[in-house]
Amino acid sequence: MRVISRHDANIRRDNPVFHLLFRAIEAAGVTVDRFSPWKLLTRRYDIYHIHWPEKHMARRSRLRALLYTLAELVLMDVARWRGARVVWTAHNAKSHEGWHPRLEAWCWRTSLRRVDGCLHFSRAGRDLIRARFPQLRDRPHFVVPHGHYRDIYPNRVSRAEARARLDLPEDTGVCLFLGAIRGYKNVPGLIAAFHDLPGSDRRLVIAGRATPPGLAAAVAAGAERDGRIRFHPDFVDEADIQHYMNAADVVVLPYSDILNSGSAMLALSFDRPVLVSDRGAMRELRERTGPDWVRLFEPPLDARDLEAALAWSRRPQRPARCDCAWGDPARVAAGTIDAYRAILARG
Repeated sequence: MRVISRHDANIRRDNPVFHLLFRAIEAAGVTVDRFSPWKLLTRRYDIYHIHWPEKHMARRSRLRALLYTLAELVLMDVARWRGARVVWTAHNAKSHEGWHPRLEAWCWRTSLRRVDGCLHFSRAGRDLIRARFPQLRDRPHFVVPHGHYRDIYPNRVSRAEARARLDLPEDTGVCLFLGAIRGYKNVPGLIAAFHDLPGSDRRLVIAGRATPPGLAAAVAAGAERDGRIRFHPDFVDEADIQHYMNAADVVVLPYSDILNSGSAMLALSFDRPVLVSDRGAMRELRERTGPDWVRLFEPPLDARDLEAALAWSRRPQRPARCDCAWGDPARVAAGTIDAYRAILARG
């Protein structure tokens, strides 16, 4: 079996779990090529694996979004014409920014007609995609969990070492937001909720690069209003992720709307409990990991949610390690290969 995967250019840096997944697929005997138009035009593949058909909706220019989307549709047609099956991993059911709603609706409608089978990280995601996109209801759907991040990033520092590195007092309750800061992630809402949280023995750490510049300025201004908030506005190097994670009591994902979350999986891989909205597949994630590791809130996030999460995160009976075995790369690879074979068997 030969697979060509259409994933982001920076997947090894920004989405290393998928880089690891495709390495595990190759270890199982399946050939996986990194995408290029030339390869798709000159080589034969059994599977053309796509991930974010909506990604060009993040372009501010409507014309550029349209032209790049048309190019993606042509590539899908070329792949199918040359005998490949198009497989979509459904990360999202809509674009995050929603800048071009009419164009996006057309993008989903036309691109998903070309899909031969779908992979989902959860049952909730599968059911949502089936309901939202009628053109996919007669296609095969497979639930293959998101892989964990264990052994991808260094994780050698203790809590005390991590807090010393970040200049955080040992006896404070620390909430963490780590990752790219974009509008849909609602970091200003997290800052507002934390601002209403009483007590000098609390800290909020926000680490990640914010875009666009207006959002970065808003986050910086919000952090400046509260001396308990630490904002580190740059991209976090792989070697430093362990300092932020191991210094935290709870990782907070303040999104008002969410389907899947690589950020939640990253936190759990570092054995950090997560506060996340009761939306999308998050209840299912709690079922997989147990209530010691995932706590749900009903949006909008407020100070009471943070207060309760900090108390919950510091309970002495919490296990030392989160069981993420269901996200082992070899297990996820086996599920993905089984889905490929089932899709190919449909003819």
